[in-house]
Amino acid sequence: MKTLFPIIIAVALSLFIGSFVFKGESKSTATETTYDRVMRTGVLRCGYNVWPPALSVDPNTGDVTGLLKDVTEKAAASINLKVEWVTQAGWGTFAEDLKNNRFDAMCAGAWQIKE
Repeated sequence: MKTLFPIIIAVALSLFIGSFVFKGESKSTATETTYDRVMRTGVLRCGYNVWPPALSVDPNTGDVTGLLKDVTEKAAASINLKVEWVTQAGWGTFAEDLKNNRFDAMCAGAWQIKE
């Protein structure tokens, strides 16, 4: 449980950042925010960063697997959202990807590494 807690916090923080801080406007409706569209459609489009074993992608099927996927989908399901794993994104570009509506949230774990 000690190792699961930081992952849950990281996923929650990623969803928070993606849904509220980078409120991009939908290209279909200029007044609808990303948050509004997600809540209206019930679908959260996730960008992700591969980091085995926390998050992996099967090279043959493209299926996303791992603990971060499971936690993200469970958290989203708790507020009646479906998760679509849209595209792999890097830490250097994810903010611009959010602004350009490539996805709604960066659904990947991130935490401080103590040296």
